Amino acid sequence: MCKLVHMIYRTMQGAHDWYETLTNTYNKLGYVTSQADPCIRYKNDNDEYTITDTYMNDIFGALRTDEEITKRKDEMGKEWEIKNVGENEYFLGMRVQQDLKSGMIQLSQRPYWEHVANCFILKNVPLRNTPLPLGIVLDQDMSPNTKSEKEQMADKPYHAILGSIM
Repeated sequence: MCKLVHMIYRTMQGAHDWYETLTNTYNKLGYVTSQADPCIRYKNDNDEYTITDTYMNDIFGALRTDEEITKRKDEMGKEWEIKNVGENEYFLGMRVQQDLKSGMIQLSQRPYWEHVANCFILKNVPLRNTPLPLGIVLDQDMSPNTKSEKEQMADKPYHAILGSIM
Protein backbone atom coordinates (compact mmCIF):
# COMPACT_ATOMS: atom_id res chain seq x y z
CA MET A 1 0.00 0.00 0.00
CA CYS A 2 1.22 3.51 -0.77
CA LYS A 3 0.02 6.76 0.73
CA LEU A 4 0.13 9.95 -1.28
CA VAL A 5 1.87 12.60 0.75
CA HIS A 6 0.41 15.64 -1.01
CA MET A 7 -3.30 16.29 -1.45
CA ILE A 8 -5.79 19.14 -1.71
CA TYR A 9 -7.45 19.53 1.69
CA ARG A 10 -10.50 21.44 2.89
CA THR A 11 -11.54 23.07 -0.34
CA MET A 12 -14.97 22.91 -1.88
CA GLN A 13 -13.48 21.80 -5.17
CA GLY A 14 -10.78 19.60 -3.61
CA ALA A 15 -12.41 16.18 -4.02
CA HIS A 16 -13.34 16.83 -7.65
CA ASP A 17 -9.91 18.29 -8.48
CA TRP A 18 -8.17 15.36 -6.82
CA TYR A 19 -10.27 12.84 -8.77
CA GLU A 20 -9.50 14.64 -12.06
CA THR A 21 -5.77 14.83 -11.26
CA LEU A 22 -5.69 11.17 -10.30
CA THR A 23 -7.64 10.10 -13.39
CA ASN A 24 -5.39 12.10 -15.73
CA THR A 25 -2.27 10.62 -14.18
CA TYR A 26 -3.60 7.06 -14.30
CA ASN A 27 -4.61 7.55 -17.95
CA LYS A 28 -1.15 8.89 -18.75
CA LEU A 29 0.39 5.77 -17.16
CA GLY A 30 -1.84 3.47 -19.23
CA TYR A 31 -4.40 2.42 -16.63
CA VAL A 32 -8.05 1.79 -17.47
CA THR A 33 -10.78 2.91 -15.07
CA SER A 34 -13.35 0.26 -14.13
CA GLN A 35 -16.86 1.02 -15.31
CA ALA A 36 -18.28 -0.72 -12.24
CA ASP A 37 -16.26 1.32 -9.72
CA PRO A 38 -14.30 4.45 -10.69
CA CYS A 39 -11.94 3.90 -7.73
CA ILE A 40 -10.66 0.69 -9.35
CA ARG A 41 -8.11 0.92 -12.14
CA TYR A 42 -6.18 -1.76 -13.95
CA LYS A 43 -3.28 -2.04 -16.33
CA ASN A 44 -2.23 -4.97 -18.51
CA ASP A 45 1.32 -4.48 -19.74
CA ASN A 46 3.14 -7.45 -21.34
CA ASP A 47 1.48 -10.04 -19.05
CA GLU A 48 2.05 -7.80 -16.02
CA TYR A 49 -1.42 -7.19 -14.63
CA THR A 50 -1.91 -4.45 -12.04
CA ILE A 51 -5.10 -3.64 -10.15
CA THR A 52 -5.29 -0.54 -7.96
CA ASP A 53 -7.95 0.72 -5.60
CA THR A 54 -7.91 4.32 -4.43
CA TYR A 55 -9.66 5.58 -1.34
CA MET A 56 -9.09 9.24 -0.52
CA ASN A 57 -5.29 9.52 -0.62
CA ASP A 58 -4.51 5.82 -0.18
CA ILE A 59 -3.72 3.59 -3.14
CA PHE A 60 -3.80 -0.18 -2.74
CA GLY A 61 -2.35 -2.42 -5.42
CA ALA A 62 -2.39 -6.08 -6.37
CA LEU A 63 0.42 -7.44 -8.53
CA ARG A 64 2.02 -10.82 -9.17
CA THR A 65 5.72 -10.23 -8.52
CA ASP A 66 8.02 -8.04 -6.45
CA GLU A 67 9.53 -6.72 -9.69
CA GLU A 68 6.10 -5.52 -10.85
CA ILE A 69 5.52 -3.85 -7.49
CA THR A 70 8.83 -1.98 -7.74
CA LYS A 71 8.11 -0.96 -11.33
CA ARG A 72 4.63 0.41 -10.54
CA LYS A 73 5.82 2.22 -7.41
CA ASP A 74 8.61 3.82 -9.46
CA GLU A 75 6.02 4.93 -12.06
CA MET A 76 3.84 6.50 -9.37
CA GLY A 77 6.88 8.00 -7.65
CA LYS A 78 7.74 9.94 -10.81
CA GLU A 79 4.28 11.53 -10.75
CA TRP A 80 3.68 12.03 -7.02
CA GLU A 81 5.58 12.02 -3.80
CA ILE A 82 4.58 8.69 -2.29
CA LYS A 83 5.25 6.90 0.95
CA ASN A 84 5.26 3.12 1.20
CA VAL A 85 3.41 2.23 4.38
CA GLY A 86 3.86 -1.53 3.97
CA GLU A 87 1.25 -4.21 3.86
CA ASN A 88 -2.33 -3.17 4.35
CA GLU A 89 -3.86 -4.44 7.59
CA TYR A 90 -7.15 -2.50 7.63
CA PHE A 91 -9.24 -0.98 4.86
CA LEU A 92 -12.70 0.61 5.19
CA GLY A 93 -13.28 -1.12 8.51
CA MET A 94 -12.21 -4.54 7.23
CA ARG A 95 -9.23 -6.49 8.49
CA VAL A 96 -6.99 -7.60 5.62
CA GLN A 97 -4.91 -10.72 6.15
CA GLN A 98 -2.47 -11.80 3.46
CA ASP A 99 -0.44 -14.96 2.99
CA LEU A 100 1.66 -14.14 -0.05
CA LYS A 101 3.23 -17.61 -0.20
CA SER A 102 -0.12 -19.33 -0.63
CA GLY A 103 -1.64 -16.44 -2.61
CA MET A 104 -4.44 -15.99 -0.06
CA ILE A 105 -6.07 -12.71 0.90
CA GLN A 106 -8.75 -12.79 3.59
CA LEU A 107 -11.08 -9.90 4.40
CA SER A 108 -12.91 -9.82 7.72
CA GLN A 109 -15.53 -7.36 8.87
CA ARG A 110 -15.19 -8.53 12.47
CA PRO A 111 -13.47 -5.30 13.67
CA TYR A 112 -16.30 -3.21 12.22
CA TRP A 113 -18.98 -5.45 13.74
CA GLU A 114 -17.21 -5.23 17.10
CA HIS A 115 -17.21 -1.44 16.75
CA VAL A 116 -20.97 -1.41 16.02
CA ALA A 117 -21.62 -3.79 18.94
CA ASN A 118 -19.65 -1.52 21.27
CA CYS A 119 -21.39 1.64 20.03
CA PHE A 120 -24.84 0.17 20.61
CA ILE A 121 -23.92 -1.77 23.76
CA LEU A 122 -24.62 -5.15 22.16
CA LYS A 123 -21.74 -7.14 23.65
CA ASN A 124 -23.99 -9.69 25.34
CA VAL A 125 -26.33 -10.32 22.42
CA PRO A 126 -26.35 -14.03 21.48
CA LEU A 127 -24.66 -14.89 18.19
CA ARG A 128 -26.75 -15.94 15.19
CA ASN A 129 -25.72 -17.44 11.89
CA THR A 130 -26.33 -15.36 8.79
CA PRO A 131 -27.74 -15.40 6.29
CA LEU A 132 -31.02 -16.57 7.73
CA PRO A 133 -32.18 -20.04 6.68
CA LEU A 134 -33.52 -20.36 3.15
CA GLY A 135 -37.24 -19.87 2.84
CA ILE A 136 -37.70 -17.86 6.02
CA VAL A 137 -40.39 -15.25 5.58
CA LEU A 138 -40.19 -12.11 7.70
CA ASP A 139 -43.50 -10.40 8.20
CA GLN A 140 -45.34 -7.86 10.32
CA ASP A 141 -46.45 -10.59 12.77
CA MET A 142 -42.84 -10.80 14.03
CA SER A 143 -42.94 -7.14 15.10
CA PRO A 144 -43.91 -6.25 18.65
CA ASN A 145 -47.70 -6.21 18.90
CA THR A 146 -48.69 -6.02 22.54
CA LYS A 147 -48.11 -3.01 24.75
CA SER A 148 -45.49 -4.88 26.81
CA GLU A 149 -43.63 -6.05 23.66
CA LYS A 150 -43.59 -2.48 22.34
CA GLU A 151 -42.32 -1.17 25.69
CA GLN A 152 -39.61 -3.83 25.70
CA MET A 153 -38.47 -2.74 22.20
CA ALA A 154 -38.84 1.04 22.75
CA ASP A 155 -35.22 1.57 23.79
CA LYS A 156 -33.74 -0.65 21.05
CA PRO A 157 -32.02 1.50 18.37
CA TYR A 158 -33.05 -0.89 15.59
CA HIS A 159 -33.04 1.68 12.76
CA ALA A 160 -29.69 3.18 13.84
CA ILE A 161 -28.09 -0.27 14.00
CA LEU A 162 -29.38 -1.20 10.55
CA GLY A 163 -28.15 2.12 9.19
CA SER A 164 -24.67 1.40 10.57
CA ILE A 165 -24.40 -1.97 8.86
CA MET A 166 -25.87 -1.15 5.48
